[in-house]
Amino acid sequence: MKNKPYFTLDDFTEDQLDKLKTTNPKLAEAIKEVNKKPKQYNFSKEEVRKNAIKVLNAISQLSYSERMRVLDHARKMNDVN
Repeated sequence: MKNKPYFTLDDFTEDQLDKLKTTNPKLAEAIKEVNKKPKQYNFSKEEVRKNAIKVLNAISQLSYSERMRVLDHARKMNDVN
């Protein structure tokens, strides 16, 4: 069985890519996804962990169900609609 030829995005000119994108919306979405930049966070994972520990420490005297109720209420209060 012969190997099928394949192409990469680098094999096409900008005009060819534009034409392909207009004729095939799924391809346009895939190209957009490939070229998407990773999210940049100003709040590091370590800072999130530290703050989560502080919050849980503040409610550590509550039972599990009470903590869940308080955290659920806090989440609802924090929602901005």
